[in-house]
Amino acid sequence: AWRAGLRDVEGADCLFDNGGLAARIAVQEPHLPQDLVGPDGAGDFDALWDRMIDESTRSDIPLAGGGVMWVEPTRALTAIDLDSGSGDLAALLSAAPQAIARQLRIRQTGGLVAVDVPRASPAAGRGFDEALEHALARDPRSPERIGRSRGGMTEIRIAHGRPGPAMWAADRVAVDALAALRAISLRPQLASPRLECRPDTADWLRGPGAAALASLDRKVELVVSSEAGPATLID
Repeated sequence: AWRAGLRDVEGADCLFDNGGLAARIAVQEPHLPQDLVGPDGAGDFDALWDRMIDESTRSDIPLAGGGVMWVEPTRALTAIDLDSGSGDLAALLSAAPQAIARQLRIRQTGGLVAVDVPRASPAAGRGFDEALEHALARDPRSPERIGRSRGGMTEIRIAHGRPGPAMWAADRVAVDALAALRAISLRPQLASPRLECRPDTADWLRGPGAAALASLDRKVELVVSSEAGPATLID
């Protein structure tokens, strides 16, 4: 894995799962710091990945300083509401721009985005807008901050692309099955893994998910039961 910290953006980093990419990055961008992580770093990657998926599929996102950001997709647009929570307005306006840009990026949100920004002084509002512009500039999809509507909503337009984690999470059968397969892949000591699952999960693994099942280096026995919960690895 390769991680590069962008020095001009606090707390930002990029993670790529593969070794060959690091050499090419060193040639193209020699100024970027690199941290090559061997097999011992796999657990860190898994934890970061799980945290990102969880974060990108929940509606409430805690912000630094005590604020909360609510993300609600609808058919027409994605609505984002900013709440100072246990913090104050200054802390909210400081933390929100980076959080908004990050959520739009990892969720692969496309179309119109409306952000309900609390009323603030003209200077604070301009500072928020500038910080949001800077944060959005890191997204390779080039989001466009249209401006503020007459109702005070900050509007952003992003080209539609591939569906993101929120769409994946809508298919709970697939999510549960893939999580179980991942658990098997992380336990190479299990020579003959057994997976207890519901009939709909078994149907998915034998149909749309057959490629994922076949990608494992061991044959998996499916124990199908109508009384089973989410796909569970049997020890």
